[in-house]
Amino acid sequence: MEFSYRPVSLSRVDDGDATYRITAGSSLEVIRHSIEQIGLINPPTLLPCNDRFIVIAGFGRIAACRALGWERLVARCSPSPTDAIGCALTAIADNSTQRPLNLVEMARAWYLLTRTVDSQEQAIHLARSVGMTVNKEMAVKLQQVLSMTGPLQHALIDGSIALPIALRLNALSDGTAVQALILLFQDLQLSLNRQRELLDWIQGIVGREGISLQDVIDDAQLAQWRQDAQMDRGQKTQ
Repeated sequence: MEFSYRPVSLSRVDDGDATYRITAGSSLEVIRHSIEQIGLINPPTLLPCNDRFIVIAGFGRIAACRALGWERLVARCSPSPTDAIGCALTAIADNSTQRPLNLVEMARAWYLLTRTVDSQEQAIHLARSVGMTVNKEMAVKLQQVLSMTGPLQHALIDGSIALPIALRLNALSDGTAVQALILLFQDLQLSLNRQRELLDWIQGIVGREGISLQDVIDDAQLAQWRQDAQMDRGQKTQ
């Protein structure tokens, strides 16, 4: 696609349209500080739509410019009309060439590709063309990531819960207990093997004792251990 650079009024930018949003977990303050110090080095990419503009890439940059009180900025504008595949690839590449995508961003990128092409094979090919490592097995997992609750997605982003464990938690029907387990894993900051071991133990107790997940998590002794300031994380985990 051929792009043109031109000044655009921020009042005409519809950043509420999240069709092409990929980024998850970034700090607006970091972007704002960077733009305040050295200016807008990489202009956002916009898609003209009637008298408005849809954001293809640069949601954080636009939000930071608004926070700085800017009324206009120079944007990289796509021709209109344009193709959905080109917009999707531009959005993904803008993010993936700057840093590795986290799992939630990969899931968003995968969904964006699958809604613009006719087959999974084509989506995998396009994903690889912009640096995403995706196969059929990973594609299934990314679809499940999209269905996860916000807290579980955030735990994936911050690394406190590994993907195999997040998938198991997502399959559980008791949402309240899942939220409590997320908090437990975030407190303990375990490796994948220890996360798996702990979840196996908890589900084993549930099956053996015929009680609920919530009953196990609410156990008085467990609550006492978690609140004990004299115990370090390793002792609590054990």
